[in-house]
Amino acid sequence: MDIKPKGLKRTAQKYFAVCESENEPITVSGLALALGLTSSELIELAGEDREAAMALARVEKAYEILLAKSGKGAESFALRLLTRDPVKRTGGTEIVLGEGLEDYGG
Repeated sequence: MDIKPKGLKRTAQKYFAVCESENEPITVSGLALALGLTSSELIELAGEDREAAMALARVEKAYEILLAKSGKGAESFALRLLTRDPVKRTGGTEIVLGEGLEDYGG
């Protein structure tokens, strides 16, 4: 991906600080907008850039904390949306879930 916002780490930290000071939830779309990206662009960038991945991990943590505190399903649904891409990337190797499972009854 050729889109990497300048000052990504600084901008992400500023977004998190504003959310905390205004008691607003930390969200993927909010972080993406603060960085001048779409949510999809941020998720794609996080697969290639450690700073973006760490910022996205902080958003995931916020969702997980809300889920643990609320005991409700809304945060769980939102977290599943974050990871809905059926392609998992590991060290540059693409693994498509569901392929090759014929031998295992899948």
